[in-house]
Amino acid sequence: MRYRYSGKQLSFLERNYKKMCLRTLAVAFNKRYGINKTEGEIRSTLRNHRFLSGRSTGRFEKGHIAWNKELKGKGICKANSGTFRKGNVPTNLRRIGSERIDARKGEVLIKIKERNPYTGSPTRFKKKASGCGKRKTERSLKAQLYFLRTGIIRTSMKTIWHV
Repeated sequence: MRYRYSGKQLSFLERNYKKMCLRTLAVAFNKRYGINKTEGEIRSTLRNHRFLSGRSTGRFEKGHIAWNKELKGKGICKANSGTFRKGNVPTNLRRIGSERIDARKGEVLIKIKERNPYTGSPTRFKKKASGCGKRKTERSLKAQLYFLRTGIIRTSMKTIWHV
């Protein structure tokens, strides 16, 4: 059942919270009013009623010295200094003209320099042209090798069997 604090109890908490830490405040409150409240319950009451201790404003005081004052400009505190270096090529980079195989449909997609209308990206993947008189269901040699290695057999564009 919810406990209702009296006006005297709340004023006691508000006055003494500025002088005492939470642990001693809980002990003093319980001793004075004969109640058994934990530190957590007292803390919740103080926060719910927006009582502030006044000890910490959450701001730096005038004349505060930064922890990295001596380190600035010496190359010790550079943000991301070792992450992005000149000449580093990420492992997942795909250049324009590179191909990949769509796992769902088994089609070969090629990266082209054309704005993607869906994402706004400067490049996008498009289906590779099937070429000179080939049937549309035929795949390139690269796609066929991929499906042989993974053990997926496709007889048409809709049916898939795993071996």
